[in-house]
Amino acid sequence: MLLVPTLLVPSVRHGLGLFARAPIARGTPIWRFTPHFDLDLPVALLDAQPALAQQALRHYGYIDARLGRFILCADDYRFVNHDATPNIESDFTVDEHGVDRAARDIAAGEELTVDYLSVEGARPA
Repeated sequence: MLLVPTLLVPSVRHGLGLFARAPIARGTPIWRFTPHFDLDLPVALLDAQPALAQQALRHYGYIDARLGRFILCADDYRFVNHDATPNIESDFTVDEHGVDRAARDIAAGEELTVDYLSVEGARPA
């Protein structure tokens, strides 16, 4: 679940993106997996869905390489785009899902980005 105020607007990176509504200080928690809100499913359940459902789920969610499970953010955090030098980093010392924090100070109006390699184990196509 998102822990900071954000805006969902067009992005030059990829269609829509998530942008900071206000400045975010380095180290501030931005997103944390929230049970009964976000989804954490066995990959087999994803694979058992009809093709179109799989396509949508894989577009908006990801397979966590550490856990071997499918994760879907239930809020607009699913629109965070990839960057090789992101402004968000994951801290997995908190719990198995971790918490995503600001890797540096983020300005109001700046797009929030994450390195997909850090959660999926693969770069985007």
